Amino acid sequence: MISEDQIKKAALRFLKAYYKFRPRLGETRTRTDMQASDGIIADGYLTFPQEDGHNFLATIEATSRATRDEVHYNLQQTVLMWDSIAVSGLITALAFCYGYVYDHFTIRQIGQLGTISVLLGIFALSFVLYFFLSRSLRRYRYIYAIEQFKKYHADEQWVAIGEDVFANENDFFYRELKDQCVYNGFGLITVSQDENPQMLITPSRQELFKRKRQLHDFLSQSSGSRAVQIASGIKKRYDNWMTRLFVKQNDNRKNLLRYQKTYHNQIILSAIALGLISAIYFEELKDTAVEYVDEEGYVEQMETLKKTAKGEASVKPPDRLISELDEEYDSLKGAYDLQEDVDLLSPTDGPPGAVDQEDLYAAAEEPSTSQQLAAILDGEYVVYDCERFFNFDQNIFIVQEGLYNDLSLAKRRMGTYARRGFQANLIWLGCFSKAESGYAVFFDLMYEQKAEARKAARGLRQSLKRQSLTPQSFAIRTFSRKK
Repeated sequence: MISEDQIKKAALRFLKAYYKFRPRLGETRTRTDMQASDGIIADGYLTFPQEDGHNFLATIEATSRATRDEVHYNLQQTVLMWDSIAVSGLITALAFCYGYVYDHFTIRQIGQLGTISVLLGIFALSFVLYFFLSRSLRRYRYIYAIEQFKKYHADEQWVAIGEDVFANENDFFYRELKDQCVYNGFGLITVSQDENPQMLITPSRQELFKRKRQLHDFLSQSSGSRAVQIASGIKKRYDNWMTRLFVKQNDNRKNLLRYQKTYHNQIILSAIALGLISAIYFEELKDTAVEYVDEEGYVEQMETLKKTAKGEASVKPPDRLISELDEEYDSLKGAYDLQEDVDLLSPTDGPPGAVDQEDLYAAAEEPSTSQQLAAILDGEYVVYDCERFFNFDQNIFIVQEGLYNDLSLAKRRMGTYARRGFQANLIWLGCFSKAESGYAVFFDLMYEQKAEARKAARGLRQSLKRQSLTPQSFAIRTFSRKK
């Protein structure tokens, strides 16, 4: 078995011959076992002054069968784990953002337990996929000799190995070493048992690292410099501190892993993703769901209130004609304007199939002669006077499903939504304007802010799509108080 010292000497003889005809202004100097102040080691060192005044530097990392771990790759499990956490966290955060913006899988829809389960499911799936699909990437295949070369600048760098370091040409550790030498622009030499060197890969003449690596002054390890030894020890302890947190290894193993990548950026990205998820989660907690009472329970509650409540506005029977309303109603019915602001939702805001309001008027039936109803609320045929709505002193907004000229058609439409679990209400527009006589079917409540109405419309849009329901004219209608 050829020793590491024999490999160093054979490799340096090869380099002297290889650079023999390179232009220079002085003699070529070669040394072995050189060490920089921060602990970086060069097994072989060749230098000579060039015509431009700079010294040319070539270094060697020699490896024998006894030290073959220096050129065998190790999987960087810790770096891979933190990369997986960071990528999975960002994917989960983006998915949660998408769901929040487009109202999918929100706390209001599936509850806190459901939302947490979805987030954990997305994170776990992303983590497993990235961890197992990415572990074969070059980024996670750590080779000590290659990583040490990246820590300092030299004009050309060579890996020199004994021919018995690898079992054969097809050894997967050997293939990875050659791939990384080519990728990083390093040379590769093999030395036979009779100390004959053979060049397999030449170093790249082009500077691949763009002068980002540090320049070091190498000193002979035999010089006995106490300062060099102290600085080297400090550097090794600094490079190994994170490795000691996660794995227990012998000293030689720790030394070989001291150039592994750090993962500070991955930790920061993971913290950002967690912060974003937390912010959206607490924002969704504020958006509580609208709870709908049971239909039978609601009827019983209304009957009880009818018998016990005092001071409630009078309820008019369905067959009461508008002409029977008192003079106060007749003076107030023109106090609201319906024609100024009807905000039809765009195709991106509303379900597909919404029609233009003018087309709806054209397609509606002729006005009914039995326009007796002022309002129908909460899915029950509860009828109120128009004067119930005259106490608004500012604009109010509704999410309008459609506008109908025929009362029976509007009631059937409202009943369709009520049977599918939506709170649908009906109001006669004649309550607010003498020029109006249609019936508006609307969802949920009346709102004091247009932003609240649009937020409710976004949630309704998704719910209607899921049940394949298409509103006639999906719009935000404004009741504007006349000045």
